[in-house]
Amino acid sequence: MILVEKAVWLALGPLPDNEARLFLQSHQVLNQLWHSDDRHLVSKVLKISHGHPLIMQRLGDLAHDREALAEALSRLEEKGFI
Repeated sequence: MILVEKAVWLALGPLPDNEARLFLQSHQVLNQLWHSDDRHLVSKVLKISHGHPLIMQRLGDLAHDREALAEALSRLEEKGFI
């Protein structure tokens, strides 16, 4: 039995810019953050994730705690992801 014939392959990659913006608008916490004084954090989320929805979601999960998000983004910057 060949697994390839039994599986559905989906390309999971970065979203186009306009769809990444829609994702941010639909993510309640990231959207609130975008409309706050900490908007730069959302810009960093976009830069680090390159619009990849799974990465954006994981970072968005931290967005309710701005310090945790800022710390995670700093660590990712230090590792060269920006």
